[in-house]
Amino acid sequence: MSVLEDRVRAALDAHAEEFSAHPDAWARIQARSLAARKPRVGWRWHRPGRFLIPAAAAAVVVAIVLAVTATVHGIAGRSAGGQADASPSSPGPGASSSSGGPPSSVPAEFLTEYPPVSAVLTMPVTGPGGQRAVDYAWLAYTKHSWWPDQLQGLQACGGVVFKNDSSWSCVPLPQLDARRLASIALSNYFGANAGPLVLQGLTVNGVASVTAVLPNGQDIRGSVETGRGFPDKAWAVVAPADEKTGQPAGGVRLVFRDASGAVVASLAAVAPPSAQVPEPGRGGIAVFTNAEGPGSVNTMNAYLVKGYVGFWLRQWFGLNGYLAPQLAAGPPALAGLTQTYSDSGGRGAFTSEAFGYAHEDVARVVLHLPGGRSVSTSTFAAWAGSGVRLWAIRLPADVYIPGQQMRTITATGYDTADQVVARVTLGSGI
Repeated sequence: MSVLEDRVRAALDAHAEEFSAHPDAWARIQARSLAARKPRVGWRWHRPGRFLIPAAAAAVVVAIVLAVTATVHGIAGRSAGGQADASPSSPGPGASSSSGGPPSSVPAEFLTEYPPVSAVLTMPVTGPGGQRAVDYAWLAYTKHSWWPDQLQGLQACGGVVFKNDSSWSCVPLPQLDARRLASIALSNYFGANAGPLVLQGLTVNGVASVTAVLPNGQDIRGSVETGRGFPDKAWAVVAPADEKTGQPAGGVRLVFRDASGAVVASLAAVAPPSAQVPEPGRGGIAVFTNAEGPGSVNTMNAYLVKGYVGFWLRQWFGLNGYLAPQLAAGPPALAGLTQTYSDSGGRGAFTSEAFGYAHEDVARVVLHLPGGRSVSTSTFAAWAGSGVRLWAIRLPADVYIPGQQMRTITATGYDTADQVVARVTLGSGI
C-alpha cells in the first residue's frame, strides 16, 4: 500500500471514529421492501456505485455508509479474484493527488466505498455557454461489504462537481484494445439549467486531446490526463444534452487526437451502457423463499455470472440483484451477506436473511450472532462442475431492530471433518 493510500485510509478511519450516525440511517437502507426499492435519504440514487448529492447532504450519506458491515477483510488494490495487487508505479503527469490525499471536493463517504488504487485525476471542463465544472477520475475496487447488481473487479470511478452539486459513479473498467481505442464510461448530468452534461472515459496513451464536435461544426475542447496506476488515459468533455432524455444530444461526435493533431479515434457521444447486470434467463437455483404478506411469496435465486455468484429476487420487476465482490473460484472459501426486508402488507414486520456461497469443501456454515448465540445450516450443491455450494439461513427476528444499526455477523465454514475452512464477516446488499 502506498503512502497516499495510507493517508486516505487513516483520514477515513479518523472520520468514522468521530461520526455519530442518525439512528434511522441503517433502517432506511436495510428495511427495503420487496415490492419496490425506496429511495435512500439525502440524495437521488440512480444505480449501484452512483451518488448524486447536493454538497450539504454529505453528512447524511456518511451516516449510511459507515453503518454498512464488511464482507471480508477489505484490501485496496486486489485483483478480480480477491488477491492483493502490488502497489502501482510512481505518479505520472496529471496526477493531481500525488502531493497529498484526494481533492477535498471528492466526498469522503464515496472514497470509503471505492478507495483509490490510483491517482485521483482532476480535469476541468467548460461548456459552450461558459459553464465550468470539474471532473474527477480514479481506479478502485469495490469494498467486500458491497454486493451490488453489477460485476466487480477493477472499477473506473469518477464524478463531476458543479457549483454546489456533485455526481459520483463507478462502473467496471472498460477494456481498450486495437479495435477499441477509446470508450465512454460515465455520463453525469444535473438537469436543465443546473449544469453541463459531462462525459468521461478512457482512451489509449497516444491520445493528447479530446473534442466534442457538434453538428454545426462547433468544437468543445475537453481534458485528457493520466497518472499513477492508470494503464491508459482518462478524459472528460462537455456535450450538449437532450433535455427530454437527459442524454447527450444527437449528432455529436467525440474526436481523439494525438500530439500532432492526427485523429486517433472517433466516437458518437452517447450515454454509456448500464453497468447493472439483469437477472439471467436460465441457470437459477432457488436459495430461499420469503413470505411477504398474504399470498405473496418471493424466491431468491442464485446464478453463476462470468465466474461471480449472484442472487436475484424472483417475481419482482427491476434489478434486484446482489453480485459477489470476488470470483467464486478464488478466496475466500466462504462469502455471503445479510439483507432485511420489510413487510409490504403494512404490518411493520421485518424479515432478515443471511445467504451466500462456499467452496466445495465447506459442508456447514455457522453464523455467530450478537450475544453469543449461533445458528447453522448445511451447504448444498450448486452448478455441476463449478465447485460452488450455496447456503441460506433465516435470522432470528431480534437480530434486526428497526431504527438501529444491523450488528456485525461473522460466519465460519467447516468441512465434513468439522475442521474450520474459512472465517469471514458478512456483507450487505444495496
